[in-house]
Amino acid sequence: MKSEHNATRIAGQAAHTDRVYGRGNREQAAWIFYQMRLHNMTQRSVAATAGVSDTMVRSVASGIRTSARVQKAIAKALNFASWAALLAAYAEEVAA
Repeated sequence: MKSEHNATRIAGQAAHTDRVYGRGNREQAAWIFYQMRLHNMTQRSVAATAGVSDTMVRSVASGIRTSARVQKAIAKALNFASWAALLAAYAEEVAA
């Protein structure tokens, strides 16, 4: 009985952590990186433009971290007016 309670508590904590910090979105990241390849862009080139590491670009594209500067650099590199426009295009393409 006690182990069931502990398992439930741990599962609840994990769900809370996912809601607060997010686990990222692999599909979103894959779509963004695909768009980068279509535009002959690399994570490294976007990172250099934004003045951050390519790991940061990967984390932002995946939704693991947020950075307005990196989001803007990714959106600009892919010819979107904003990060919101980029995410809207992603959502539209996924829904199709």
